[in-house]
Amino acid sequence: MGRLVLKFGGTSVADIERIRNVARHVAREVAAGHEVAVVVSAMSGTTDQLVGWVNLAAASGGANRVSADMKEHDAVVASGEQVTAGLLAIVLQSMGLKARSWAGWQVPMLTSDSHGAARILDVDCSAMIAAMADGQVAVMAGFQGISSQGRVTTLGRGGSDTSAVALAAALGAKCDIYTDVDGVYTTDPRIEPKARKIDRICYEEMLELASQGAKVLQTRSVELSMVYKVPLQVRSSFESPESDNQNRADGTGPGTLVCDEEDMVEQQVVSGIAYSRDEAKVSVYDSGFMLGDGMWEGMRLYNGKWAFFDEHMDRFFASCKAVSLDVGTDRAGILEALTKTAQANSMTTDVHCRLMLTRGTKVKPFQHPSLSRSGPTLVIIMEHSKPVSELQSRGIRLATVPQVRGLPMSQDAKFNSHSKLNCVIACLQAEQAGADEGLMLDPHGFVNTTNACNFFIVRKGEVWTSTGDYCMNGVTRQKVIDLCRSNDIPVFAKNFSLYEAYGADEAFLTGTFGAQTPVAEIDGKKIGTSGGPVTQRIRGLYKQLIDQTVM
Repeated sequence: MGRLVLKFGGTSVADIERIRNVARHVAREVAAGHEVAVVVSAMSGTTDQLVGWVNLAAASGGANRVSADMKEHDAVVASGEQVTAGLLAIVLQSMGLKARSWAGWQVPMLTSDSHGAARILDVDCSAMIAAMADGQVAVMAGFQGISSQGRVTTLGRGGSDTSAVALAAALGAKCDIYTDVDGVYTTDPRIEPKARKIDRICYEEMLELASQGAKVLQTRSVELSMVYKVPLQVRSSFESPESDNQNRADGTGPGTLVCDEEDMVEQQVVSGIAYSRDEAKVSVYDSGFMLGDGMWEGMRLYNGKWAFFDEHMDRFFASCKAVSLDVGTDRAGILEALTKTAQANSMTTDVHCRLMLTRGTKVKPFQHPSLSRSGPTLVIIMEHSKPVSELQSRGIRLATVPQVRGLPMSQDAKFNSHSKLNCVIACLQAEQAGADEGLMLDPHGFVNTTNACNFFIVRKGEVWTSTGDYCMNGVTRQKVIDLCRSNDIPVFAKNFSLYEAYGADEAFLTGTFGAQTPVAEIDGKKIGTSGGPVTQRIRGLYKQLIDQTVM
């Protein structure tokens, strides 16, 4: 069945009884037909004791106290793993298995000369391969190697993981890392009872977890496994060796499989599901959080159907394509995710949805898109909500703000991106002026849109809106234009100034959430009659369209 490297940490070999348990795990894999090598740590607490002895020895000179020679430090500290390796070999022999122990220098595992923190340079395991082919279990002392000067070296804390991965790479073997936990979890299960064990995780994601302090795997070992494409299975040594829940080729076995992204069975589009807003979590390394690197859509659910779903998806997929953002699914996949979320929350109507897609979680907190190596991240937020009735009666107050809608070569407003700082600034400016929203001009000084909605005015029975060159061409905006054209209401997409806006008979905003919201005043100037006859007629036509769409 091929070669297999098993690594056991200090808690797994803490005493003779636990070493016997480890031996049963080894025997099971031998019986399954594997050529087995084992890498062991020192018995729990042994390394600390050895380091303490070294420090005591160095201090014995009194006033002539010197720091311990690191070469001798390594000679002493490396002995802990050698003791464990010898004991396990003895136990395996007592069970009738062929076994021998290997110190790092006997392999040999060649390292740099940096005692206490050596780096592995090469592994010559030809002698070990021959022994394994002869049916021998090779039990190697982890955490150690040999320098160019022929001295014993140690690899630093957690170095046994690195030893195991390096040996597996040299042997062309899979590597099982046995610990005191049964896999990699979404968070620490000892702190969060709802933590979920992950069946598969790619190297990049595991590296991120390790770099953030996860104790399951040592960072260098993950880096090494990623470079040499060594599949890692993280599993518990405390599970019964006789259990049926053992190695499965599909990665759904007793632990967590750490592997190349290409070996993942499928890409999960929805990164996580939380039906309570208090439970929803997204990584601080997510590109959307860090950089606003993502797109979103706002949609409404009426009578179990998403209004104008195709139009929203047209815009969503076009925006993602324009910025090389892989959605990871098709329209049917998005619809399925929306449906499941609505059903889970018993939502059927008057539901507002915020669909958000980012480039995914980054391995480093920097800008380059290539650093987003796990993703995309799709987030669906749904809430029961209706437009505020007061706004429909009194109308909304606008203030013209200094913040303008920019040229397409700076940030094209047609992108419904997470990067909304210009709109946030506009909203703040409006709020400071005592208004509800900011009316934003285009780069030429013509009226464009508000910070959140598309803007329309009515003059002498004609409906005007901006050209659309510098604003988000909203789905509701286009529906209003289409309704006007099909119902003999004159409508124009054109440039117009504040002069014409101030003198309008009516004005209103359009958006997925509010549909059509009347404007009461602009810069303190009253605009005709709030909710005038043309606005009311358009609102009625739009409601009819919604009813027809969701029937």
